[in-house]
Amino acid sequence: MEVSPVGLCNHRCIFCAYDYIDYPNRHLDRDRFLSFLDEVSSLGLKSILYAGEGEPLIHKNIAEFVKKSKEVGIDCGMFSNGELLSEKLAQKLLPNLTFLRFSFNGGDAQTYAKIHKPSKNNVSMEQINILMTKVLKNIEYATSFRIKERLQVDLGSQFVLLPENKHSLISAISNLKNAGVDFISIKPFVFQNEGQKYNKNNGFIALDEIRDLINEAKSYEDSNFKVIFRENAFLNKEKERHYAHCYGCNFITTLNSAGDLASCLPYWDKEEFVYGNIYKNTFYEIWNGEKRKKIKYFLENRLDCNKCPANCRPNAINEFLDEILNAKVKHVNFI
Repeated sequence: MEVSPVGLCNHRCIFCAYDYIDYPNRHLDRDRFLSFLDEVSSLGLKSILYAGEGEPLIHKNIAEFVKKSKEVGIDCGMFSNGELLSEKLAQKLLPNLTFLRFSFNGGDAQTYAKIHKPSKNNVSMEQINILMTKVLKNIEYATSFRIKERLQVDLGSQFVLLPENKHSLISAISNLKNAGVDFISIKPFVFQNEGQKYNKNNGFIALDEIRDLINEAKSYEDSNFKVIFRENAFLNKEKERHYAHCYGCNFITTLNSAGDLASCLPYWDKEEFVYGNIYKNTFYEIWNGEKRKKIKYFLENRLDCNKCPANCRPNAINEFLDEILNAKVKHVNFI
């Protein structure tokens, strides 16, 4: 389950999948969400990704949410831009996280400012330099605290490769490696919703354009640091799906900062894909309710997945399931 603790964000990344909702000032209610964690745990939820619309570290109860999640047997991951990860907060979060992935998409201050767009108005380049240094220091503290406390949490980073920042990829890799992260994941821009402000055509980068760049990036690898190039994700932007309908949403779901439980990220704001609201019903009532049954039927029988965004989260699940459900295996009786 992907959970959005807040709608607010302290950055305005140009590729953000949620920029069209204008970062609403809303937070998941502490008491309701803590009881919600008990509900989903009792019904077998395996993991929660704290990410979504805004910056999860903005929520004043985020450390409590993560701690409670682990206590009830739910593995937790988190995506963050890292700016708000103080030493005190890192000490509370890291022992209870399975992974923390930092979104870091510019290798120099000018590019970082252009891509991340900190939400404060009229930020000078000197202030951007200070901000970028602060983020790297926060990451460095997290990695050193992990070593000191012998924690098992994975600390990684993500770089969304765009025409606007690809020239700074190598310097970003150098900065992040020096900060002590385990890996950097290089991904393409994913167009998730028709309301997104970033032009989906501008974000396209063909694989052949970046072969040399990726080879140079890979040269930074060693036994403690990996450069993960999501080649399949770049390829998926260039090809159609070979499955027709969506079964993946049986295995994942999204909870936004308003308490709406929906099928997936691209459709979470469309009422016809919202299963229900946790302030009105329990998770059991929502998951087993009539509306979810109708949505499930539509996803599995009528939805044209080729009209869905490339590289959506259910895509990998659907590709795996398609190999099982529609396998064309020769001599099947001899397997």
